[in-house]
Formats: sequence, C-alpha cells, structure tokens
Amino acid sequence: MVKRCRGFTLVEILIVMVIIGLMAGMAVLALGGDPRQQVKQEAQRIRSVLQLAADEALMSGQEYGIKLAKQQYQVVRFDDHQQRWIKAEQEAFAAYQLSDEISLSLQSEGSQVDLAALNKSVEELELEKRNPQQDQHKPSLLLLSSGETTPFSLQLNSADNEHHIQLVSDGLGDVRIGYPHDD
Repeated sequence: MVKRCRGFTLVEILIVMVIIGLMAGMAVLALGGDPRQQVKQEAQRIRSVLQLAADEALMSGQEYGIKLAKQQYQVVRFDDHQQRWIKAEQEAFAAYQLSDEISLSLQSEGSQVDLAALNKSVEELELEKRNPQQDQHKPSLLLLSSGETTPFSLQLNSADNEHHIQLVSDGLGDVRIGYPHDD
C-alpha cells in the first residue's frame, strides 16, 4: 500500500498569504505608521485649513483666527454683533484633535507662545459660560479680511521628538511648509 503525501494547494497558500497581508496592513494602521509621514500629513492639513480660513476672511470681509492648543486647533471668527470671537460654523473649521503622536509649538511675533497656558481649566471655562462677555475663543493667530495674517512659525513635533515640520508665514503671503534647521 502506497501512502501519498499531500501538500498544500496553490489556492490554500494564496489564501494564507492574503490573510497575513491583511493582518499586517491592519497592524500598521493600528500602530499609526511612520511618524515622519504623520507629521507631514498633519502639516499639510493645517496649512489647508489656514489657507481656507484666510480665503474665507478675504471673501466674506470677516476676521478669522486660529485657536491653538498643544494638541488641537480650531478656526474661530469675530462676530461683530456680539463683539467677541465665536466658533466658525463651517464643517471644515470644526475643532480638530491631533493624535497623541504629534504636538504643536508656536512662535509668533518673535517670541515663543506657551500653548499649554492657553488650555483653560474647567473652573475657568465654567466662569466664562456664566459671563458671556469673557472671550473664550480668542485666537492665537489672526487671519484678517485685509489678507494679512499674524506672522508665525508653527512647528509640528513627533512624540519621539525626532521629526519636525514648520508652517511659516511672514504675514503677507502664503503659508509655507519647511523643515526647521537643527542648530
């Protein structure tokens, strides 16, 4: 009696390879991928939001701004009737939370801005709710209806602090993406 050794068929091997490929792809997505690529994508997203808000300010004749925190940002506009800054209504301008792998640092008008200090405590936010005259949405950067902006350098940093990208504006032109010089 002859016993036949049976191996795997080509179809079985291909199915296993597809399953392994899918699992590897999901693992890469779950881990977040390349930090350099994440920082670059967020910089491009912020640049697009800044340009869109600047265009909206110019076209609508209203003053816009960007409210920044260490890991989030939001577009706000100045309401002439209420004489205070409010959240911009457009969906593209909704508050955006960065991943834990990326943080922001801002230099404006020649000095470093402490974004952590801009985050208010719960008590401060409750006080502002009771006193609507308080300006809880005061922006870090202005995008004026004249086409001017606050001159700034906004740096995006990876969590490992190895990858950095800057968004830079002189206040008159477009926002440029660049890489900071290591001193």
